[in-house]
Amino acid sequence: NSTVLHLGGYALGARAALLLGDRAQAASFFRRPLVEYLAPMVVRLDHGLHPLLDQEPFAPRVWSHTLVWPLEAPMIDAARHAVFREVRVESGLPDASDILRGL
Repeated sequence: NSTVLHLGGYALGARAALLLGDRAQAASFFRRPLVEYLAPMVVRLDHGLHPLLDQEPFAPRVWSHTLVWPLEAPMIDAARHAVFREVRVESGLPDASDILRGL
């Protein structure tokens, strides 16, 4: 019931619970109001949390959403790519404006 833990702390707690073999406890970290809306994405992006993808509320393993991966980041690996319906690679940089082009 901590009010100071944030997404990273919950993810670490869930990974620790998985290492101890407690999937129910691991999943409970992502039922907190602060992180539950981000949980489906975080569980898919953190390979250590992939065992949770076979149970509710994260199932099915392949999420029906599209992941947009930034072109400027290191390429996404196959394990993470496989848990999204589609992965698009796009630039994360804003389009240059007349001000940035130096008129």
